[in-house]
Amino acid sequence: GDWSSDVCSSDLVMQDQFRYVSFERELGNLLAIADAFANPFRPGGGVSAHIALVAGCLVLSMESGGVAALLPEGHRAQSHEDYFSRLDRIIIDKAYRQNQIREQQAHFASIADTKAFSVDLAKAVDLAHSRYQRRLGMSLSEMIYGPNWDHRKTVPDGKAG
Repeated sequence: GDWSSDVCSSDLVMQDQFRYVSFERELGNLLAIADAFANPFRPGGGVSAHIALVAGCLVLSMESGGVAALLPEGHRAQSHEDYFSRLDRIIIDKAYRQNQIREQQAHFASIADTKAFSVDLAKAVDLAHSRYQRRLGMSLSEMIYGPNWDHRKTVPDGKAG
């Protein structure tokens, strides 16, 4: 048969350790007391996984899809077999599960830190401007806006600072 009927049988995988909870307002509170969130195999979604990460829950997901972008590189299952192998280890190995949670929380905190992102973005813009200037002998800003324009003195509303 196909993998879903062979591998997803509740007798083989879910047993009594899994509970299906429909999406509701209390999902964050429920996930805060869960050990892991097994993201389903389907395109789209990701809201429940995001709620799980915010709640401090370990998230298991496939390599593809929006949820994968929230997880560190080594935390994404490459195949259905890999997914269920990881799920088995999450259930059985408490130390592994706790380590995975720590790594995911550190990664999620780093990608959710908008202040750090803003600093990194500003550095990237400065680097792009300096490379452009080295290449052409004038800054991109000077080329577009004239010789007295400075991108670092522009504030979000477009007024000079």
